Amino acid sequence: METTNNRKLVASAVLIVASVVLLLGLTFAWFTDSVVNKGNKIQAGTLQVALLQNGMDISASADPVFDYDRWEPGYATNAALAVRNDGTLAVKYKLGFQFGDMSQSKGIEHAIDVYVLDHEGAATDADTPVGTLAEFASGGKALAEGDLAVGAESDAVNVVLKMNTGAGNDYQGAVVDFDILLTATQAPVETDGFGTSDYDKDADVDFAPVSSGDDLKKALERGQSVSLEQDVVLDEILKLEGDVVIQGNGNALVVPDGADRVIDVSHQSEPVSITLRGVDVKGPEAGAYTRGMSFYGNADVRLTLDACSVSASSYALNVASENENVELTVKNTVLDGWCAFQTWSPSTRATFENCTLIGTNDKSEGGSNGFSTVVINEDAGGSTIEFSNCRIEAVETNSNEQTLLSIRSNDNTITCQGCTFVYNGEVVDRDNAPINLYANLTGNKLIIDGVDVLA
Repeated sequence: METTNNRKLVASAVLIVASVVLLLGLTFAWFTDSVVNKGNKIQAGTLQVALLQNGMDISASADPVFDYDRWEPGYATNAALAVRNDGTLAVKYKLGFQFGDMSQSKGIEHAIDVYVLDHEGAATDADTPVGTLAEFASGGKALAEGDLAVGAESDAVNVVLKMNTGAGNDYQGAVVDFDILLTATQAPVETDGFGTSDYDKDADVDFAPVSSGDDLKKALERGQSVSLEQDVVLDEILKLEGDVVIQGNGNALVVPDGADRVIDVSHQSEPVSITLRGVDVKGPEAGAYTRGMSFYGNADVRLTLDACSVSASSYALNVASENENVELTVKNTVLDGWCAFQTWSPSTRATFENCTLIGTNDKSEGGSNGFSTVVINEDAGGSTIEFSNCRIEAVETNSNEQTLLSIRSNDNTITCQGCTFVYNGEVVDRDNAPINLYANLTGNKLIIDGVDVLA
């Protein structure tokens, strides 16, 4: 009996050992499942329109629609034009003319009547001109405009050009070059992420596409807003006046050879309003007293920069002296120079939002080459400068001092809210941010995150 029990014990022990061995040698398994939804992608819609003549796509044609070299009083020619939406987004479009070379026009553009008819054939005495070539090509009138759904085609318009029967001998030998210009932008049809379709209702179709400095100059002279189709190397300093809108599309305006600045606005007695969006203003990379953009001696200045960059070896954004009523609005923009922004004009009003301002002191050591990223100069008293969520950076490459801010006049208010201060690559707080404050000044406030550090 004892032997039997012993055998049972031995057998039990063997089973236990075997079980342990099996447990140690096995990997536990659990039921699992997975689902993969493949093929997801983000693909931007396309905005593409085609210009049609008599139903034929002439968008890429090198043959002019209107091409005749023996015009005389009473001569007329016509073309049936339409627009087709070949993209994947709804569009609003505008069809018109724009001038080319006007050096030999002798004013004949004022003697060419324009008819826009809803029937075929030449204009009759019963038809009335809707303007002159001069009025249309200056951007004041449109041959046709409207909205088109994807794949849709507009009704054709019969455009007639007729030389006025009263045109005199002064026009003999005159030559005027002009283009048929079709511009398009988003129509308020497709919805955004919040379910609204009118977020793009203010998109502008009146932009003239430009690819050269000459194209840019002519378009601005005509009073047109412009869209840069590529980087534009300027032939000369770009002097701006009146109302100017430049859509950069990420392209650059490049300083002319030997010039000390890219954009200049000077001695304008009438109001000036300049808007740049998505423009890279590339100023000189070397030289003394260079500027990216500069303003001097103007009566009334409004500047808006959005998603731009402005650079120069000296002053990126320079408000020089003798300007009145200066107002700057700068958003999502990088300003880069020895001084990123400075003003010499009293009561300058400037706001910077989500911007980066970089001041790099790489000038010769010694003398008066200490400087600052932002400078409110001696004559700029009473200015109000606001920085919101900006990065303000000072970089010293040698023994020259470079501060973040220099205040050199009285009664200025500088406000910084949610900003980051960087000195020689290190983030510093408001108590350690290098500030240059001239002696014997009064009435200045420097408010950083609600605290006046000058109080």
